[in-house]
Amino acid sequence: MSIKLDKANQQDFDQVYEILMHEKVNPFMNYPLLSKDDFKVIWADIFANLRLWKEESEVLGVVVVTKGTYRVKHIALIEKLAVNQTLGRKGLGTIFFSKIIDSLSLDGISKIELSVETDNERAINFYKKFGFEIEGLRKNSLNREGKFIDNYFMAKII
Repeated sequence: MSIKLDKANQQDFDQVYEILMHEKVNPFMNYPLLSKDDFKVIWADIFANLRLWKEESEVLGVVVVTKGTYRVKHIALIEKLAVNQTLGRKGLGTIFFSKIIDSLSLDGISKIELSVETDNERAINFYKKFGFEIEGLRKNSLNREGKFIDNYFMAKII
């Protein structure tokens, strides 16, 4: 399976919306379920750093990566990561995340950081499988439907 990370274009809006608003993905995003009109604000915010894994015109995966500058230009922060849930569990997340790490390494990144909710055990185990370690805990980091959720700060040296 060929993997290439492409910049998003405006025609990708509907597919990215569907992936990030999916019932299994959205609870772990930093925003609630949104209408397409309300999602346009998120789209505008993430668009510059949004990369997509596409097979022909179908979006298989979504990642938002912000690369550091100056003294932290060796660090990349993964802010959003999701695969198309309608395709079923076919190991797409593992393939996609491997490609992201390889791509960042080729770009001169030597440390990848991310945060993950402490109640998202599936994601925590996924990141640990790739060698990410918990570097810290941010208490009450997210308010999900009136309940405060802690976040782990995780990182990997590559």
